[in-house]
Amino acid sequence: VCVPGVRCWHMDLKVSVLDQQLKLFVSRHSSFLSQDIQGQRTLQHHGEVLNTQVLVNPVKERVCSEVRRLVC
Repeated sequence: VCVPGVRCWHMDLKVSVLDQQLKLFVSRHSSFLSQDIQGQRTLQHHGEVLNTQVLVNPVKERVCSEVRRLVC
């Protein structure tokens, strides 16, 4: 179900495909340390099917910024 204002599209993802993509994230992600916030880290992987970004120890402003970026 798509929510107005949120970009989305329908895909036929089976559990095995999602599991495979998450395994690729674990083995191939890039890691970036924040130069501004001590202890904040971003893990990213852009695959053929799934783009994944994980924020570790984010500050509130960063979370809000990322949510805005995804929604707009």
